[in-house]
Amino acid sequence: MPSPVRRLVALAAVAIVAAAASAVPAARAQNDAVPTPGAAPGVAYTVVISGVVENDIALLLRESSQLVALRERPPGSLAGLRRRAEDDSARLVEVLRSKGFYAATVTPHVDADVSPVKVDLVVETGVLYLLGEFSILYEGVAERGGLIEDLEELDLHLGVPAEGVTVVAAQQGLIRRLAERGRPLARVLDRRVTVDHADATMRVELRVDPGSLAHLGKAEFRGTKAVEPAYLQRLVPWAEGAVFDQRMVDQLRTRLWATDLFGTVTILPFGSPAADGTLPVIVDVTERAARTISAGANFSTDRGVGGDVSWEHRNLLGEQESLKFRAAGDFVEQSLTADFRKPNVGRYEQAALANAAAIRHDTDAYRERTVTTFVGIERKFARVWSGRVGPSLDYSVLNDNDHDNAGEETFLIGGLPASVTRDTTDDALDPTQGTRLTAGLTPSVGTLERDITFLTQELGGSAYLSVMTEDRVVLAARFRLASLLGAETDQLPASKRIYGGGGGSVRGYAFQSLGPLDSENDPLGGRSAVEVGFETRVRVTEDFGLVPFVEGGNVFDASLPPLGETLQWAAGLGARYFTRVGPLRLDLAFPINGRDGVDSFFEFYVSLGQAF
Repeated sequence: MPSPVRRLVALAAVAIVAAAASAVPAARAQNDAVPTPGAAPGVAYTVVISGVVENDIALLLRESSQLVALRERPPGSLAGLRRRAEDDSARLVEVLRSKGFYAATVTPHVDADVSPVKVDLVVETGVLYLLGEFSILYEGVAERGGLIEDLEELDLHLGVPAEGVTVVAAQQGLIRRLAERGRPLARVLDRRVTVDHADATMRVELRVDPGSLAHLGKAEFRGTKAVEPAYLQRLVPWAEGAVFDQRMVDQLRTRLWATDLFGTVTILPFGSPAADGTLPVIVDVTERAARTISAGANFSTDRGVGGDVSWEHRNLLGEQESLKFRAAGDFVEQSLTADFRKPNVGRYEQAALANAAAIRHDTDAYRERTVTTFVGIERKFARVWSGRVGPSLDYSVLNDNDHDNAGEETFLIGGLPASVTRDTTDDALDPTQGTRLTAGLTPSVGTLERDITFLTQELGGSAYLSVMTEDRVVLAARFRLASLLGAETDQLPASKRIYGGGGGSVRGYAFQSLGPLDSENDPLGGRSAVEVGFETRVRVTEDFGLVPFVEGGNVFDASLPPLGETLQWAAGLGARYFTRVGPLRLDLAFPINGRDGVDSFFEFYVSLGQAF
């Protein structure tokens, strides 16, 4: 659904177009009057619709006119043209009636003394009729529970223009509201519409059979093969015997689609209630293939050529369990990971997680070989809030490059990472509206080489705003704050320090290069960091876009970012090629206040998805 900003932009655009049209009505009529070159043989003609100002009504009349639509296929005779004009006049009268002008007339004038023949449709709209009465008569009602008695419940108000769409929407809304209040078999028996020309009002009377009160029965699933029906029963949002509510049925459909296990989901029309008043819900599904193989590639000047390949099973044990293996690597990092996720454990939208990874890093800051594991719980608290928590355990062999005489050190570090996220964005890879905010906290304890205790905190977020129709221009911004407490920098394993710089941080500076450096200009890492970034995402064509951007940040040895410290800034220009799976990103970034002898003249990045 469009956001308020997008709606305002759209309304503004419509207003501009309408104002432009009203300023040049004669020119517009003249455009209609020009016959199309290469028209078929026949009585060529022009069309003018007069008597209405240039507004939405005039535009609707033009769009509904067959004279306008069929100009390239003129009739073979003048009599045929007159018949077409008369038919068009009757059609436009019906259009005006649908907009509340029940006394409207449209008179055709055919001037055959000019060439091409001129057809003038003279419109007299008359007074706008208003809705004077709207009554609902229920028939065969034994009990009035769940009935709609107040027009406010249909978002309907007397005195509004008597448009046909208003009546239809109210009728559809009535049936929908009744289905939400225990009456899914309600139907309109008759609709009587009376137009009173004396006082220019319209009266509507609906005769409705509301049906008997029904209760939700058991959901029955048909078409399942690999998916366990017992699991699908846990997705049902109602308890058997609850008063029927169409919103619950719609919610079940949404939950089934969200599993990503089905190609089709069809909820069959309801039959008659059982003797106990329950109405069974029958759902037909067809399953999708549950296995996926994917691959990707990337490149950056600081990390070199990289790629990944993955295999995923989305229904491993029949209850939407996903297991994914992924191998990824570039010149800096190589990893093999396994992720397991079991959804809806204990309650809906609560998942059990498990992860294991073998990682090798070879950076200017350190060399590392690590095996890491994590188990935890992920839970959605509300529509936009989620959180996760669970213990982790890392076994690492490190060569800390900030010590000239350092050899290998071995660490066993246990942690309890916890995070909470608020996400209102409209797309994972290419958001145009909304915000993301994530706060994380990880207490850790290390042993083996030396005992150490520390606390890592991180706060990050991004925001997106579409400022033109069709998301042609999107403003995007992000920030990151990180802090580490409880130990000095040189006491920390190098892989647990805070770093900045690179494609996922501040573009224009090499991977992990921000912050303190040793005598050979190799990064030492730190205990705090600040990062900000701004982008203007311009969609030039449907397939191609340009993104100028500015980013800044730095890493500090102090546990909290010191105020007033200089940030390293960079600016650049990116190109985007939009694919079905997300935008292909190419970014060229230049340091603005780069450090002599440390930072390169530029950095280049190629990957899939927006930078943030």
